[in-house]
Amino acid sequence: MAAVDSVAQCVALRVPEQLPVFCHSERFDAAYCHLPYLRYSSDAATLVDCQVHTIRRFGWDWSWVHVDDAIELEPFGVLTSPKADDPRRIVTHLPLDRRVLNSLQPSEALSGERIGVLLESLSRLRAIFGDTKCICGRLSGPLTLLALLFGPAAVESARQEGLPLLREAIEFALEVDLLLLEAQAAAGAHALWIDDRLACSDVLPPEEYESLLLAPTQRLLNAARTEEVWGFYHTAENDLDALALHAQAAPDVLSLGPSLPMAQAQAALGRRVALMGNLDPTILLTRAWPSQVAAYVDGLVRHMKSGGMILATAGPVPADARGPNLHTVVDTARKIWDIVGGR
Repeated sequence: MAAVDSVAQCVALRVPEQLPVFCHSERFDAAYCHLPYLRYSSDAATLVDCQVHTIRRFGWDWSWVHVDDAIELEPFGVLTSPKADDPRRIVTHLPLDRRVLNSLQPSEALSGERIGVLLESLSRLRAIFGDTKCICGRLSGPLTLLALLFGPAAVESARQEGLPLLREAIEFALEVDLLLLEAQAAAGAHALWIDDRLACSDVLPPEEYESLLLAPTQRLLNAARTEEVWGFYHTAENDLDALALHAQAAPDVLSLGPSLPMAQAQAALGRRVALMGNLDPTILLTRAWPSQVAAYVDGLVRHMKSGGMILATAGPVPADARGPNLHTVVDTARKIWDIVGGR
C-alpha cells in the first residue's frame, strides 16, 4: 500500500494497512551523506539526491523538506549566519513596530532564492516517489514565524503588554503562511509540517492561545484542506489539557511533545483527531542503544493498533544520532505492525 493511502486511513481515524513511520531527519541525512548542511540546503538537486538515498536506505514513509527556519524570512531583511554543518540561524531580527510592519509585503516571502530550493525539491521528490511516500513541506506557525522575524524578546514584550500590534503581526504571519501553503501545494506536497513551538503552554498560557492563536491557526488549517494537503500541527506540547485546546484548531494530525505518553493523548483525543509521535530524537535516537529503541518502539506500536496514529519523531533528529537506532525504529515498527496491525 502507498504511504499516502496509509496516512489517509490514519487521518480518518482508521487502522492503516501499514503504519506510517516518519522521521525528521534532515540534519542526520546530510551528515549521513557526508554533505555540509550549507550545501544540502542551498541546492535542490543535492537535497533531493540525499533524501532519496536516505529514504531508500532507512525506509521512511515520508520525505520531510524543512531546509531551515530562515528561508521565507531572508527576503524581509533578517540576517542569517550560514555555517557549514548547521542550518542557517537568524542572528539579526527586524524591529517590531508599526512602521516596519506596515512596510512588509507578505508576497516578499516567495521572492528569496532559497524558497526555490524548497519548492523545486518538493516537486522533484513528488515526481520520483509519487504517492508511495508522503511528500511533506513546512511552515512556521504564526507565533513562531513572528519570533523568528522580530525576535522572541520583542514578541514576548508585545504579548506581555497586550499590544494591539501583536494581533496585526499575527495576521501578517498568517498571510505569509497562506502564500507559502499555496506554493508548496502547487509544487506537489501531500502535507505540511506546521511548527508553532511558541504556542506551547510552557511559553504561551492556554487562555492566550485561545484568544490570540486559535482562530488564525484554524484558518491556516482550513486553507490546507482547501488546497488538499494535510496539516500536521506541532506545538511540542507535553500538557494534555493544552494539547486538547490545540486540537480545537482542527489539524489533520496533531503532533505530541516528546514526554506526553501517547496512551494518555489517545485516550483523551483519539476519537477527535489523528495523533503523531512521539519518539524523543535526542534521548532515544542519539543516546540510547538499539535494544532500548526496539523495546520502546515495540510498546508504542502495540498501542497504535487501534488506529488513527502515526509513528514519528517528536522533532528534528540531531546530525550525530546513531544510525543503527534509526534502522531499529523502522525494522521494529514493521515487525510489530505485522503482528498487531492491519495485515
